[in-house]
Amino acid sequence: MDHLAYESGAGLKWKFQNNFILSGEYLYTDYGNTKASASSYMPPGGGGITYPSTSLNTEFIVKTFNIGLEYKF
Repeated sequence: MDHLAYESGAGLKWKFQNNFILSGEYLYTDYGNTKASASSYMPPGGGGITYPSTSLNTEFIVKTFNIGLEYKF
């Protein structure tokens, strides 16, 4: 991974009656990115067949939004 993972978020709660609370929150999580590459190669006994080189650059990000309703006894 190229950098450290981090999370950032915010939330709100609103009491709209004596026993009910409505809530909402947003969470952004970044797990970083991964790079990988494979150079071209010819398998043993491949008869001249060469597989091409490949590369991968993937970013892992999760965005979450939650809503909730609470009842207090």
